[in-house]
Amino acid sequence: MDLKTHWLKIAAIIGWLIPIAVNAHGFGEKYDLPVPMSWIIWASCAVVLLSFLLTPFIKRPARLISLEETDRYTKETNANTSLPDTFIENMLMVLSISLFVLTCICSIWGSGDALMNFAPTFIWIVWWLGTSFAVLFIGDFWSKLDPWKWSFLLVQTLLQKAHFVQFQPRFSWPTWLAFWPAAITLCTWCSLEIIYPLASMPEQLGIYIGLYSLYTWLGMGIFGLKTWRLYGDGFSVYFKLLNRCRTSSIQIFTNLFLRKVQNSPTQQEVSPPQNNHWSYQLSLTALVVMLLTSVLFDGIHASPAWLQYEHLIRSVPLFQNDINGYRVGFAGLVLLWMSLLLIFLITCHVMRKMLPAHTTMLDISHNFALSLLPIAAAYLMAHNFSSFFLQGQNIFALLSDPFGKGWDLFGTAHFYPDITLIDAKLTWYVATISIVTGHVISVLWADNIAMNYVESNPWFLNLPMTLVMIAFTALSLSIIAEPLTIPNRV
Repeated sequence: MDLKTHWLKIAAIIGWLIPIAVNAHGFGEKYDLPVPMSWIIWASCAVVLLSFLLTPFIKRPARLISLEETDRYTKETNANTSLPDTFIENMLMVLSISLFVLTCICSIWGSGDALMNFAPTFIWIVWWLGTSFAVLFIGDFWSKLDPWKWSFLLVQTLLQKAHFVQFQPRFSWPTWLAFWPAAITLCTWCSLEIIYPLASMPEQLGIYIGLYSLYTWLGMGIFGLKTWRLYGDGFSVYFKLLNRCRTSSIQIFTNLFLRKVQNSPTQQEVSPPQNNHWSYQLSLTALVVMLLTSVLFDGIHASPAWLQYEHLIRSVPLFQNDINGYRVGFAGLVLLWMSLLLIFLITCHVMRKMLPAHTTMLDISHNFALSLLPIAAAYLMAHNFSSFFLQGQNIFALLSDPFGKGWDLFGTAHFYPDITLIDAKLTWYVATISIVTGHVISVLWADNIAMNYVESNPWFLNLPMTLVMIAFTALSLSIIAEPLTIPNRV
């Protein structure tokens, strides 16, 4: 048994599964690795381990990622809660609402063929993947484009000016609810994206857009726009976390290479009491792990490990008549989510044993959870890089013929994607570099968080977490290599 098969079997035991209707692994071309796959995996794990071993020798003029970096998320304004007052912001609002309306109309009255309709490509490729990548490299501009926010504010302003109704939050956000609505929203989205292929059909997509719109507008009306986008709106929370990954990663490298450190308040100045509630701490951890699960599940679902999982779970009576595999897939997604969450919590429990008794496991998981974000971002890039740049080219033709009626509004209706733009070799290198880089950043991030608990030798506290990250490195590379490469057998 080679190393790759070994890790895939481990994946089947740990959780099995995947999401994503946009299959990042739909690659016909194979890339012949220049060296054996086992060498690449060992070398990548060695890089992650080396970054951990070097952390004691990194000069730290001050604490970089304090506990504030976790709780700071809930202190941010989460963008404006009033209509824009500048020309550019107004244009962005108009563009956002226009694209939203166009997508809804296309999904209802456009062609029933997903490849000929503007809505599926725009939602699954341009919006979901494109916005995710843009937030990682540019920043959180989703708050400037969110059509649900702008449409709610427009209606609210018009009704208030007409003296029909005064919009005030009806209820305060329950402490026990925390981030659970956002986590469940992302889990549901991933289920549709990966497990339910009909979700890419325009008519089905229109139904889901309508249901989510009613759900999120209702949440804004009941709890208030700011509170809902902070805790309940899964997409706003998702993009905010990706932006947190970007800003903290830049801060880490700034400290590492330029020796420029931004002082943070001490631990006593942060962590509001409501953020110490067990549901808040657990839900934030589960939410971050869900980000990691969504992309990891994508790879496992396309691997031989998934077939082993299906064969095993279909012996359970509940799944024997699941012809389409929807229940099997959803159970696998939840199982992988719970498995990874359990592994992370066990790791945090081991770390708690190294600290004073008053420190709780949930406190540690709450503060270390965001150090997993670079890994989730790396998996996102590795799994979806080729899909975005290849399938995303279809949007140029669809802009000229959004309804699939044979139009050519902008002269691009006959634009054909350049499939030579991205090949399997480039995809493999991007995937490998992003995964290794993501894990290295996570190790450095976790080391800085550990300094808030142990001032001397924080690397020792971070040892259990690093071992888990090394295991994830090997597992993720094995999963990604399966559909893209031809392993060198020499």
